[in-house]
Amino acid sequence: MEGYDVLTFDDHKAGHVVGREGSFIVVEHGSIFKHRRPVPETFATVDDDSRTVRLTISKDILETAPEIREAGLDEQAVQLERRRARLRLLLRACEAGEDGCISLDIDTTPKATEP
Repeated sequence: MEGYDVLTFDDHKAGHVVGREGSFIVVEHGSIFKHRRPVPETFATVDDDSRTVRLTISKDILETAPEIREAGLDEQAVQLERRRARLRLLLRACEAGEDGCISLDIDTTPKATEP
């Protein structure tokens, strides 16, 4: 799979595969400044005939994923970002009026403190 082109669900080229770390595919992108980002294997479908990996996430979500540094993959940061990505998708679905979303009326007015 190393060297395969990576495409997002909406057919944007997002980079290429440079390796694997655990259950993640490592995607490198950027023309001048290279960035390596982990993508869970469950978010990818490999097509060996066309030497491509198709993601179920957008390029924007990929580019906001935690970057892999020299020290390697930070599993906690990746898990946190996966949760954030799920919340962003849920928010978009709710904004689009999809079924199953609820409205929360939260009072954000600061409370007066007693002396």
